Amino acid sequence: MSDNIKTVAANTQLLQSAALMGNITEVQRLIPLSAPKASNSFALYAAADQGFADCVNALIPVSQPGANDFRALRIAAKRGHVECVRLLTCKVGRAPLERALRLAAEEGYVDCIDVLLAARRTVEGTEALYYAAWAGHVECVRRLIPRSDPAADDSGALIAAAQKGHAECVRELLRVSDPKAQNNLALQHAAFNDHCDCVDLLFDDSEPQLVLDILRQLNPKFYAQSAGVLYLEQKLESQRLHGVLTAHTGAIPGQSVATRKM
Repeated sequence: MSDNIKTVAANTQLLQSAALMGNITEVQRLIPLSAPKASNSFALYAAADQGFADCVNALIPVSQPGANDFRALRIAAKRGHVECVRLLTCKVGRAPLERALRLAAEEGYVDCIDVLLAARRTVEGTEALYYAAWAGHVECVRRLIPRSDPAADDSGALIAAAQKGHAECVRELLRVSDPKAQNNLALQHAAFNDHCDCVDLLFDDSEPQLVLDILRQLNPKFYAQSAGVLYLEQKLESQRLHGVLTAHTGAIPGQSVATRKM
């Protein structure tokens, strides 16, 4: 190996270390003396991972931002480094943006979501919506709904939010999803996992008796012990009693008998 090659290799390692530490002065000094594209543009990845936007900006023109399936963009989105994300979205196709969007949504980085959605009008956020709902990031859910199909995968995002007990996400998704999808699976999960606040939200738009029948068949022993299932039973019974009372008195729901007679 020639001395020149050895020198470039040594400088490349120094460049990668400088990028990792955010030393912009050293990065700028070493760029012409090294091979920034080495190791799949590791220097750029390191700077993006740590959130050093000035280093990322300096390295982009001499690196390969698309190396390893745009790993620099993906790690910046996952870490929530919005300025790095902004720099790395330039001239990026739809698919890499959507993968980065999913990572930002999963971690709850709303600012990164805004940047990624703005980067290309064709970016679609259905997969990201699912992960935001699963993790309970309601602000991310709100941002993603207009650029997603919440009913996709049989309202999978709503089901995920109900399963994990994220009531605010359930509230947002209920308006744009089908709570009866997959035999009312959202309500099944909410009751099964004792998420009574989610049961409350899903109750009126679901089929509670069907859910109770399904859960009873699936696991009779659990059915008898589950607080969520008991809550659903009591809520359904209360609804039935209210219906009987209304039919008997002729009162409209929410109106007392005394008020009706006035």
